[in-house]
Amino acid sequence: MNPEEITRLVLEIRDELDYDRGVTPQILRVGELENESLFIVVTDRAEKSLCLGPGGRITAELAKRTGKKITVYGEDEIILRRHRLNYTVARIDELLLEVSENQQTFLHLLLQMIKQELLVPETINPETDTESVTTQVMVAYSGGVDSGAALILLKNHVEALHAVTADQGIEFMYPKEKTRISEVCESLGVTHRFLQVKSEIEGILDRTTQGRIHPCGPCHEVTMGKILRLAITEKYDALITGEMMPTGRQAIELKEGMLLVHLPAALTLTKHRTTSLSKQFDIQPQNERFGCNLVNQQHGKGWQFVGPSIFRVLRELQAGVLTTGKSLKLIRSILHPFIRNQE
Repeated sequence: MNPEEITRLVLEIRDELDYDRGVTPQILRVGELENESLFIVVTDRAEKSLCLGPGGRITAELAKRTGKKITVYGEDEIILRRHRLNYTVARIDELLLEVSENQQTFLHLLLQMIKQELLVPETINPETDTESVTTQVMVAYSGGVDSGAALILLKNHVEALHAVTADQGIEFMYPKEKTRISEVCESLGVTHRFLQVKSEIEGILDRTTQGRIHPCGPCHEVTMGKILRLAITEKYDALITGEMMPTGRQAIELKEGMLLVHLPAALTLTKHRTTSLSKQFDIQPQNERFGCNLVNQQHGKGWQFVGPSIFRVLRELQAGVLTTGKSLKLIRSILHPFIRNQE
């Protein structure tokens, strides 16, 4: 289909639904992908909104009439994404002069992955056409979709791929969640182990239950610190996380000789992309919510916990990692104790 045909259908649907806001959106290009879905590129976020409609009703109707799954992109978000990817490449160029030969090999793999990502949306969920590398790589796997996507992206390209999960105790993760993590890694063919960090975070747990701190920041710092120390001690070449916010040059660090790569951020993946990748391998939490068990239990205690959690969601929304719909779901999960009292 071409832009003129899509424009005609969008106008028909908008007229039938009695949506008269704005002027006719300018559709720049339309493409059909191998999975028989269509992507539509418009000029910017405002025109994307006009093509989506309230609650995505226009796009849903367009999908029915074309028989295709529809994804709409703003040219502005594509430009921003490629801008960030190019700065990730710039960071890799800096590091190639400083790192070991094995680490250089991994960075070259990452460059190939970025090259494929630069083709989005023309190619969605691109596969990296490259030989596997023997670099020793550890993935900090939390059990969520972001670090799960990191595992999936690397599993066919890194021969020595290992996953480690911080075991912070039952206050943070129930036994069934730990079992699920082990099952996922087994299904992916990835060696996995749990790293005990309960003793290191006892003080954080105490201060949290006393209502003195929000635990996410301090807990992340201590947990990742111990995982990093393990990777350094056991002489891994690279440690991979599922973090999404430190994009561009901030996506790759060199800490005490360890190559630390925030892979979803380095590839500027959105939550939609990491979730889609993870669903292919049935990697997804049982409940769509914000934070761990401890954080969710504390939300009912008031704004000192609710405020920082919502702020974290809004930061990811502002960065383009989350959609408004996903953000609302997460905020609703944060406010669930208060909503439940009103129902």
